[in-house]
Amino acid sequence: MTDEAPAPADPLSAANITAFLQDYHRQVLTDPRAAYARTGPTLRANISEDNYVGYWSDFSDVRLSDIQAVDGRNTATAVMELVYASGTSETGPHEFTFIVGDGGQLILDSDFAV
Repeated sequence: MTDEAPAPADPLSAANITAFLQDYHRQVLTDPRAAYARTGPTLRANISEDNYVGYWSDFSDVRLSDIQAVDGRNTATAVMELVYASGTSETGPHEFTFIVGDGGQLILDSDFAV
């Protein structure tokens, strides 16, 4: 990595993390293969792309609330509500870990229920 030009913003800012989580969790329902492309090695080591697409196809909605992110930290927490196609849902806290890609973009490296 070179210091030729400063990054326009810290990818690990609380605002960027919050925006990423909201956008990513909309995308898992509308274009799960594109969402999978935004995941990192830890998540990919635990689920294949086809299984990931199949997993998200079970849900009609994903809602995040109480997103807690801190500038400069590569973790965040949120309450996630997963709404199944049948209308039932499950809600619980999740912890997300991020890495920063070569282009400065956020990558979701892990998502664990806590």
